[in-house]
Amino acid sequence: MQKNKKTLIITLGDPQGIGAEITFNALKKLPQNKADFIIIGDKFSLEKFTQFSNVKTCEIQSNFKKENKH
Repeated sequence: MQKNKKTLIITLGDPQGIGAEITFNALKKLPQNKADFIIIGDKFSLEKFTQFSNVKTCEIQSNFKKENKH
């Protein structure tokens, strides 16, 4: 990441929704030299939409555990 560029973090939202498609279509139209983008979403959506672009991905593991409230 370049020193003077802004960093924008975008979440894709619902894995079954259209957020990933909208995000990646918008990124194709934006000048990539103006900002660095960090996109957060589920693995399947990221792999599906980045396979046809020059977007680099990395996997981050989480130790988040869902609580069962009964």
